Amino acid sequence: MDADRFEACAATVDVAHCEQVHPPFAKRSAMGSTAVQFTDEATPAEDGGVYFKVVVEGRPVRCQVSLDALQTHFEGGTGARPVDAYYLGRAQIHAAAEKMLRKQPGQTVVIRSSDIQII
Repeated sequence: MDADRFEACAATVDVAHCEQVHPPFAKRSAMGSTAVQFTDEATPAEDGGVYFKVVVEGRPVRCQVSLDALQTHFEGGTGARPVDAYYLGRAQIHAAAEKMLRKQPGQTVVIRSSDIQII
């Protein structure tokens, strides 16, 4: 019953607040089933790569894919702009980001060429 109350609370407000109101008996990492949502937001990074936003458990996390990864895997010699290359390869980029976020919950990740697996 306590878990149900906590879950109902977390669905409406911040998890930290719910932990205070409904203190847990124990905690375990839930990253295996954590909700990871990708937004359509993509902006150029200072180094030529692309920043994109991911929402993990309701909290925004800024991620980046390097210019090298975009050029190596998604431009195909067409000279596409980095943001266009990001949108072209976002399925693979998102897969790499999700894998990294599951290892480093809530931390900013930088995806490099070696992190991309072509599907």
